[in-house]
Amino acid sequence: MNANGTVTISFVEPPVSLNPGGSGGTASPTPTPTGTPTPGPSTSDAPADIKAVPFWKGADVSWKAPTKDGGSPITGYEVTVSTGQICVTDKLTCRLTGLKPGQLLQLKVKAKNAVGFSAPAKMQGAKVFIPLSINLWQVKPFKDAPKAKLLSPAQLRTLRAMLVQDAGGFTITVRLARNSSKLSIAKMRTLLVDETKALRAQLRAAGLLGKVTIVSDIMPPNSKAKRPSVILVARRP
Repeated sequence: MNANGTVTISFVEPPVSLNPGGSGGTASPTPTPTGTPTPGPSTSDAPADIKAVPFWKGADVSWKAPTKDGGSPITGYEVTVSTGQICVTDKLTCRLTGLKPGQLLQLKVKAKNAVGFSAPAKMQGAKVFIPLSINLWQVKPFKDAPKAKLLSPAQLRTLRAMLVQDAGGFTITVRLARNSSKLSIAKMRTLLVDETKALRAQLRAAGLLGKVTIVSDIMPPNSKAKRPSVILVARRP
């Protein structure tokens, strides 16, 4: 009431709350939905169980598919040789050719999907040894087997150098050609008993018999040879 006897009544609006059920006039942010985002595809695991079977100037390589493909199908594989050669395939095998005989090689295999290549998988154990071929002229006629010399001094030196270089044993594989001016697969044969004895005697005299093993084999002969020969292959056991 003022001095004139008038009564003034004031109305004050209460503050509007933007936070339903709460106090104060500050607006609360809209809650953000929570959850784990779905990851996209990635590169696959590396291939496994790499194996290689060497042959004259080449090797057949095989492996198993990766356990996990990274969410994207495997579309192919890449085999890399330590010499720089590359083999690309969509299978679980690959034939390498044109390799230099006498080489020790390391192999790596990678799997590929839509994202890219996996980490390379290395072959476990020893490196691949590409067989070394040595021409061995046939003894004609084969007489006095125990004293016959099937290997030349140069061939013996080569075998000895290979053993020293690799510090391991080798298997000697031999096939003899029949007496002929032309060499063909049909005219190749394995060593006879007396011929094997002669070769063993020669290796024993050279101090190599305990370091190599003689077996028969079906290695392809050199069809371009000008005279009959055998194929002598030395490789890691």
